[in-house]
Amino acid sequence: MYSPLSPQASLSSELRQIINERNMLSMRSRMKGTSSVFLTNMETLYIYLLNI
Repeated sequence: MYSPLSPQASLSSELRQIINERNMLSMRSRMKGTSSVFLTNMETLYIYLLNI
């Protein structure tokens, strides 16, 4: 049976979309942070190995 979307269902859908978008942004931020730490560690290791 067809039931039209209520304003509450529409709002719930919008909130779910906003939460998903924020989760994607925070995931990207964590990935950038992890990548930055990894690169810093690799640079430090490279410098260390050059000085052995």
